[in-house]
Amino acid sequence: MKKRTNIIYYLGGCYGTFFEWLYYYFDNSSSVVAMPFSITGSSHNYVGNFFSPPERIFDYTKSSDEFSIARIHPDIFEKALKNNKNKTNWYNIVCKDLEYLNQHFHKIIVIYPSENNKLWVENNVLEKCKITDEEFKLYYEDFGIKKSSMKSSYARDVPTTLKYICEEELKPNTVNRWGKKSLLSLDIWELRELVSLYWDSRFNDDFICYDKIKLLNFSNIKFISLNELKKNPLQTIQEYLEFSGIQHIPFDKLKNIIDKWYSLQTHMNKDTVVDDIVQSTINNQSLSWVDKKLTLLDEAYIQKKLRDNNFELKCFNLNTFPTNSDDLSKLIERLE
Repeated sequence: MKKRTNIIYYLGGCYGTFFEWLYYYFDNSSSVVAMPFSITGSSHNYVGNFFSPPERIFDYTKSSDEFSIARIHPDIFEKALKNNKNKTNWYNIVCKDLEYLNQHFHKIIVIYPSENNKLWVENNVLEKCKITDEEFKLYYEDFGIKKSSMKSSYARDVPTTLKYICEEELKPNTVNRWGKKSLLSLDIWELRELVSLYWDSRFNDDFICYDKIKLLNFSNIKFISLNELKKNPLQTIQEYLEFSGIQHIPFDKLKNIIDKWYSLQTHMNKDTVVDDIVQSTINNQSLSWVDKKLTLLDEAYIQKKLRDNNFELKCFNLNTFPTNSDDLSKLIERLE
């Protein structure tokens, strides 16, 4: 039997929690906090109805429970993220997920990224997608999930999170090239180099499959791109709320919330920032990024994109990354 529930379907880092909170806030639900934002700019001060692990959704569809709206990440059935992420065909995964959701839920809201949002989304995941012991016991322990399998979700800084993810996904002998015995013992410059070589290969069609999926004949689905959200957040969120059944939306109140949310999204322009840094450096144009709050992932992508442009970074012992193109240009050499 189909639920009256609407479901938000989104990759981690794509603001599904914020969208769920917005619905309940403007539906005048007593369960929402005044503002959901944490210090990282996430909306995780609000808990809501999150089907994680995804097995929870099967319990819900069999139950008599009826939420107005809930949310879930892709990969409901396949567990592709744990098994073989860099060879995952996300088109097939998402199609299968949406077929199931379309059978069991009233309306579906798909919030999706594009190739030019990769650093925005990935940085969000690395910094914001964290759990506590209390949340682990509440959501995961009953499903036989071991805390040791969620180390990256416990880490509270980007370098440590990257180390745990690489440890989960790469062969132990990966560290041999740096003369180390463990990925966890890598220096910052070594970790940056590893991430510059590996991270982008983790993705197959994760960021590009949605435009094709939008062309399929799914009913009652609203697709929202991060590009739309970034360019026209007020209009995009108004349309989402109306699609979800919220008819009377106070404009000033919504605008104040969006302005606050927007001001906290420090990674929103990271893809453009990194491209500008690379181009300025190789073209000998002065540029400072001291105020851009680069993460280790951003630095790794600068190193990768320099390599893509036939420049190698002299990264040995470079634990502190330059903050301007003049200094960075002294540390690159053209590949033969």
